[in-house]
Amino acid sequence: MKLHPLINKNSPHYDTGKTSAIEELEKQLTVTEMIGFCKANIFKYNYRLHDKGQKESDKEKIKTYEDYLALLLTLYIWTISMILSHLH
Repeated sequence: MKLHPLINKNSPHYDTGKTSAIEELEKQLTVTEMIGFCKANIFKYNYRLHDKGQKESDKEKIKTYEDYLALLLTLYIWTISMILSHLH
């Protein structure tokens, strides 16, 4: 099974053979909605970073969402540039 960039490779509950929630979510949302999803999760983990006692774990989650957000933004920009290039 190919793991999604947002899936923690060390969590055994992702190794069930079942499609992950994030992969199902991607089927339901547009790229711009997924960008908002990532931004919201980055905000959430930053907002409660000092409250849960899981600072290092939450920092990893923030980095993972930031990396995935960068990937989505690159995809979005590339798609827009391809559309615009075909309009000329």
